[in-house]
Amino acid sequence: MSKKNLTAAANLGAPSYKVLVESGYKIVVKDNVWIAENNKWILRADGPIQLLGLASLVEKKDENWRVTDKEIDEFLEIIR
Repeated sequence: MSKKNLTAAANLGAPSYKVLVESGYKIVVKDNVWIAENNKWILRADGPIQLLGLASLVEKKDENWRVTDKEIDEFLEIIR
C-alpha cells in the first residue's frame, strides 16, 4: 500500500477550523490573529492550520510542552 500525502495549504484551513471547533475551541480572528480558546487554553497563531498544531501540542503535552536542551539540540541538527 502506498503512503498518503498531505501538504499544508489553503485548502486545509476549513478542515483545521472544523477539528478545532469539534474539539471544544471557540475561534475568533482579531487583527489577523487567529485565537482558539477553551476552558484551559488561549492559543494564538497566524492561521487555522498553525492553531490546530498548537492545540495538538497542548492536548498531548499540556503544560509540559517545553523540551529539554538536548531535544532542542536534536531539533537544531535536523533544520541545519
